[in-house]
Amino acid sequence: MLPFKLIYDDRYDLNLGAHVFPSQKYRLVHEALLAQGIATKDDFLAPEPAKDEDVLLVHGKEYIHKLKTGTLSLEEKLRMEIPYSKEMVEACWLAAGALGWLGRQHRRRISSRLSGSWRRVLRDP
Repeated sequence: MLPFKLIYDDRYDLNLGAHVFPSQKYRLVHEALLAQGIATKDDFLAPEPAKDEDVLLVHGKEYIHKLKTGTLSLEEKLRMEIPYSKEMVEACWLAAGALGWLGRQHRRRISSRLSGSWRRVLRDP
């Protein structure tokens, strides 16, 4: 067992296929850590999604509404680095929730999340 926790969720993998942003890498790292005996299932925590109030600290209310309702304009969708989907929004909220948890835990123990920076995907127009 590791002396710290790792945060991971299968929903981080958006199954983008051959894409410059290979989201399957999170699943592959998770699987490799388990297969090589570096980590056990008990070393992993599932993230809670960020609360909309927390996401409002970095994004506007209208943009969050558009993301969650699928009403982004074509221009806003094209500005993203990955294809828009409800699953993408869910993965972003999970990654942000994991980051928030890590921030709250930093004084108690070291932890890490197996997801990338979704900030660039969700930037306001």
